[in-house]
Amino acid sequence: MREYKLTGVYDFLDQNFSFLEKDWGFEKIRSEELNYGSYLEFSKEKLIIYLGYDYKDNFFYFEFKRNKERFPIMLLFKEKEPKLDLKRFEPDDFQYKDALMLNIQYLKKYKEDIFRMAEDSPFA
Repeated sequence: MREYKLTGVYDFLDQNFSFLEKDWGFEKIRSEELNYGSYLEFSKEKLIIYLGYDYKDNFFYFEFKRNKERFPIMLLFKEKEPKLDLKRFEPDDFQYKDALMLNIQYLKKYKEDIFRMAEDSPFA
């Protein structure tokens, strides 16, 4: 059973992913807070970064999209660091903020790989 309230989630997501727009040059193309989740999408060149937090499933749906291809962001992290425990990147019954901040840390760590995806290189 979840031990935290989901108030302010959208604002927390929006504030903490604002670097995509401010620092990385992505354009925010979707920004929604619904009763079942919060969703953001950012676009740059041929790449869309989709960020969704489904409250009912208590799961982050973070993906890269290009044309009809979809690629879970965590698979990039796992490819770069095979021993990585991906469970740490998802919310649990006690928190979502730590997991969210870990996702952001790794996005920033692999910025160059993400920028290559925005160009023409194929997904890994």
